[in-house]
Parts: sequence; structure tokens; C-alpha cells
Amino acid sequence: MPLFTLGYFLSVPSLRRYFLFFAWIAQGWRTTRRLLAVGLPISMQMVLEVSAFALTLIMMGWIGTVPLAAHQVVLSLSNIVYMVVVGISAATTIMVSHRYGAGDYRGMRRAALASWHLGIVANLLTMACFVAFRRFLPELFTSDRAVIGVAAQLFLMAALYQIPDGLQTIALGVLRGMQDVRITMYYAFVSYIVINLPVGYFCAFILGWGAPGLWVGFIVGLCIAAFLLIRRYRRLYRRLTLD
Repeated sequence: MPLFTLGYFLSVPSLRRYFLFFAWIAQGWRTTRRLLAVGLPISMQMVLEVSAFALTLIMMGWIGTVPLAAHQVVLSLSNIVYMVVVGISAATTIMVSHRYGAGDYRGMRRAALASWHLGIVANLLTMACFVAFRRFLPELFTSDRAVIGVAAQLFLMAALYQIPDGLQTIALGVLRGMQDVRITMYYAFVSYIVINLPVGYFCAFILGWGAPGLWVGFIVGLCIAAFLLIRRYRRLYRRLTLD
């Protein structure tokens, strides 16, 4: 992938000029520090989110092999459709950053709202597919009736977390475009580690809900993340427009 990307940059004249910025003499600690100040919090937020899913996977294995297999089936398809929202979020970062840098805060708000609306439409389509085809989709992976039965239950849980997942993913893109990334790292820790994992454990093992209980943790954690991130954006926007 990096070789193909490098080849593409070299083959397109309008992009080739950007290699001028890679001259080592032009680099300095101040520029590197600015890059790290933005990049490290983003990377830590991603690490915390992935860690929540990885640790939930381990807990799913405590329940049994059938729930673990069903979880993998649902998570695989959920991750595929999640890429649609990730793409919208990346585009949102670019659009918001352009308008934020130009001081066009009204345009920045329009870009953010348009992205959220587009993400909700994509998530609603995903929800409908997961609910309507919850017994057909697992058959693409396995013929084991036990796995298909558990996966059908988990697809309903995955459908429920689509909207908050989409909202928080696009909110992250908006805040990255505004270069407000440090707070998202703390929000991720609270939402994914402090709330998601304990709630999932409590529902799955204390209440005895099993595999769906762990997905309740996802739903609650993502709802909290969406709420915190959108509230953060609204506060920043209010502050910018008042100034």
C-alpha cells in the first residue's frame, strides 16, 4: 500500500510538488512538536477504542466458543459497514479544517451538520439490513445453527449501536478538523474503558445476559462518547461565534 501510494504521488504532477516539503533541512523541532501534539492524542483515542473491542473479545471467549464465533461474524460485517462512516468522518475533517482555518464558522457548521445527516442515513440503512437479514448474514460465514442463532441476536444489538457509533465517529472528524484532539483522548478513556467494559461485564456476567450483555456495553459506551463529543463541538462553536 505505501509503495502504491508513493507511486501515485509521483505520477500526478499536482501532487508531486508536495515532496518539496520533505526536505530534511526544512524540518525543525517546532514543526515536529506541532505534529505530535495533534497526532498523538488521535492515536491514543484510536488505541483506546480498539482496546475496548479487543478486551470485549476476550470476555466473549469466557462465555463460550459459540458466542465467540457469533461475535466474530457480527463484528466482521459491522466493521465493514463502519468504513462508510469512517470515510465520511475523514472527509468531514478536511472540510471543517478548511473552513475553520478561513474563519468561516457558519460554513464549518454546515459541513458538520451535512456530515452528520449523511452518516445517519448510512447508519439507518445498515440498521435496516442488520435487522432484516440477521439470520441470512451469518449463513455467509457458517452453517452451524447454534452460531447463526446467537449471531442473529447480536445483529439486533449491532443495529442499535449504529446511530451513536456514527454520531461519535463523525464528531471525532469535526473536532479533528478544529484541531481539538486532546480532550477526545480523555473522552475515549471514559467512554470505552471506564464505562463500556464494566457495563458489558456487569450485563453479561452479573445479570447473566451472556453475549448480548457485552454488546450492551458497546451501546452505552458509544452513546456516552457521542454525547460528550457533540457537546464539546457545540461549546467550541458557541465560543467561536460569540467571539
